[in-house]
Amino acid sequence: MAVYSRWEPYLAEFRDWGMGGRIMPASRRVGIALALNLFALSGLVFAQAARPARSAAIAVTPDGTRVWVVNPDSGSVTVLETAGDTVVAEIPVGAFPCTVAVSPDGTRVYVANSDSNDLSVIDTTALAELTRVPIGAQPTGVAASPDGTRLYVANTSQGRVTVLDAATLGVVAQIPTAPRPRGLAISADSTRLAVTHYLTPVPQLNATVSIVDTTTNAVLGTVALPVPPGLPGVANFLEQAVFRPGAPVVWLPMVQMETGNPNIQLTTTVHAAFAVIDVNLRQELAPLRTHLERVLSRPVSQPVAIDFSPNGAVALIANQASNDLAILNAGTRAQISLVDVGDAPQGVAVTPDGTKAYVSNYLGRSVSVVSVANPALAAVLRTVTVTPEPLAPGILNGKKLFFTSRGRMSTDNWIACISCHAGGASDGRDWNFTRVDEGIRNTTDIRGIHDSGAVHWTANMDELQDLEFNIRKLQFGAGLINGTPNDPFGASNAGLSQDLDDFAAFMDSILKPVRSNPNRAPAGGLTPQAAQGKTLFESAATGCASCHKGSSFNDSDRALLTRHDVGTLAPGDVNGQSGFDTPSLLHLFDTAPYLHDGSAPTLLDVLTTRNQADRHGVTSNLTPAQRQSLIAYMLQLDNDRDEMSAGAATGLPGTVRLPLFTRDISLTRINATDSMPGNRIWGFDLRLTFPPAGISAVTVEPAGPAAALGIASLNDPPADLVAGRKDYSVVFDAPIPLSINPPAPGDQIGFLVFTIEPGAAAGSIPIGFDGTRSGLRNDTGTKVERPADFNLLATGGSLTVGTPTVADGSSGTAGLLVSSSPGMLQLSWSPIDSSLQPATYNVYRGTLASLFGAGGYDHSCFASGLT
Repeated sequence: MAVYSRWEPYLAEFRDWGMGGRIMPASRRVGIALALNLFALSGLVFAQAARPARSAAIAVTPDGTRVWVVNPDSGSVTVLETAGDTVVAEIPVGAFPCTVAVSPDGTRVYVANSDSNDLSVIDTTALAELTRVPIGAQPTGVAASPDGTRLYVANTSQGRVTVLDAATLGVVAQIPTAPRPRGLAISADSTRLAVTHYLTPVPQLNATVSIVDTTTNAVLGTVALPVPPGLPGVANFLEQAVFRPGAPVVWLPMVQMETGNPNIQLTTTVHAAFAVIDVNLRQELAPLRTHLERVLSRPVSQPVAIDFSPNGAVALIANQASNDLAILNAGTRAQISLVDVGDAPQGVAVTPDGTKAYVSNYLGRSVSVVSVANPALAAVLRTVTVTPEPLAPGILNGKKLFFTSRGRMSTDNWIACISCHAGGASDGRDWNFTRVDEGIRNTTDIRGIHDSGAVHWTANMDELQDLEFNIRKLQFGAGLINGTPNDPFGASNAGLSQDLDDFAAFMDSILKPVRSNPNRAPAGGLTPQAAQGKTLFESAATGCASCHKGSSFNDSDRALLTRHDVGTLAPGDVNGQSGFDTPSLLHLFDTAPYLHDGSAPTLLDVLTTRNQADRHGVTSNLTPAQRQSLIAYMLQLDNDRDEMSAGAATGLPGTVRLPLFTRDISLTRINATDSMPGNRIWGFDLRLTFPPAGISAVTVEPAGPAAALGIASLNDPPADLVAGRKDYSVVFDAPIPLSINPPAPGDQIGFLVFTIEPGAAAGSIPIGFDGTRSGLRNDTGTKVERPADFNLLATGGSLTVGTPTVADGSSGTAGLLVSSSPGMLQLSWSPIDSSLQPATYNVYRGTLASLFGAGGYDHSCFASGLT
């Protein structure tokens, strides 16, 4: 049994209180002093108590034998043995898994899948997913209570924490919180839950943490994190919360942002920091707020995760942008060591014996194993690859550049693109960019920038390679081009640096989340109120759609720069006198505040107080109910295609044909009002797997709007059937003319055609859909960077061969005998994806001639009501 001395956490608490300049209550001081004296005199060593729990990207099992880590881009989790630091298994889960938690008894692992809105439950003995539980919109954090009774899931886009019974997986409670709950920390006695709120949006200046009583599931109160004296910057990006063992305090990594400084310099932009709060007092221990550049031997960037040694004496902080692990004395907050790890570390977990720390390197697709038995001599023992690379090399290189503060992207590891655009989203803040001739600018959400038109609010760039100037002016980096870049409206900067081209390609590949909008109708699609708002939005009377048009809801692109003066120019604006670019309206629910300067906290403000003289759409004559309908529509504009249904497909003699649809519309916005030339889908990749026996052929047929297109390149190897798979890739000689306007099922681009082997025995044939090798292809021929089940409406499942359940339908005749071939058989398709409907087919087995010869019947083909 693991043991440790119980006195050190008390000493640490003494130090923390003393450094905080606070007077510890006499009763507490005397009690701790007596305990310390008794422990010192007796030399007692106590069995380790339950450790606090937290949501994290990586977790060590309670017995210390295994490590579990999420692979967000691969849609999987990997388990390692700590004895040899070797990979045991990689297990598929839902889309974009964010965090992982292990049950206290070590028998279950829980994974929060942010983009598929579910929770994967894994059996740690079978190393297989037991079930996947729908859990609400955008689950980003999951934590298991130390007493083993409850699971807590943070639904970031819904502003709530979902509580589940760990035994039944049933929902016990929904706890409403402040917006954007993210990090979860549970006390060792399971009575308190700390919940971070990820963003601190304008005009708010205090980040907040909610404290929940887990016995009543009530929010006891919120802890404010104001800007402390001498440590400038508003706290933001509260990714994680972690209880320090042995003390009622929670540590919070964060980024502090000096957004109001009109003359920002390298060291007056963002600061890597952490705060400490007392959950019993429900207040920050303000003197313990720390800027890491002040205590470390070199600056670090983007702290996102913390863990402690088992006795709480040592804190380990993973810094995502500077690719390192800071190890501090938890009592004095002084540096012990600073260790380089892999690309974009997102989590750290210390073993129960305190000898090793495991760091999850998101973009290194690896785990760094760090020796911390002597923290002063901490060093990487080995780096273990945990998942195959899911991205194309250029996209991966661009993503690493986007995530890092190292090298030419900044000076002294200070700032990265993710310092303001974490994950490609917005930081919710208004920055004073007077120094770079802009003025007050609200940080844009660049997810979906491929469809969002020109670059920046003032359309001052016509290609993403022009962001070289942002790297130099805002990140104070050397830039990715050797020499002087071309003027943004002069000669192209594309082709001058492979790194810069990769950086631009990655940014174009970032898509807005699918299925994360909590405002949509329960079954997907628009609510009745939003449908009324759509009519208002598209009416000539309001004029909204005159600028916010097309399926991307804007009217410009990087070739056709269109600006509008809608009366929102502020007196302090250095630029913008010629108007502003029309922003896309997709995902509005997650991008408040609004307008170029963030001066509209809500969409109602956009329509009223910030729409003087109806220059931004004619809305002054709308009734309050009409305004609310219009707002409801805008808040539901998204990439969500849950309303799409594949239908039951079609049965034909000898084959089963399953339709293939596009699902993620963020790169398929094409209709008559679109003017953007770069947002076309030119083809798709597909990989299916199945047993070598049972299926004689698999073909893919272009269909729907793709059926008439010429094929520029095709890969359809026949030999792959022997290996039990179908690899298929097609690029057309013109973009597929897709549209989101027709009703469900949406844009069909092909058929998957399965042919059953002659004489196949009755039984089930599993069909697998390889999401890492499937997906839409954009205009550059590269695969869209998303899990494929959000690009293509396709899924794994099983084909079952059996006998018909209906008669052949001939009037006045007996049903067709199916005892032997030729004859009829039943094929049923049962998809794994519950959003797809199962299908049943009665198909001819053999030729029509053989059937006529056998009995001369006039048969019909039954196919789930479809012909």
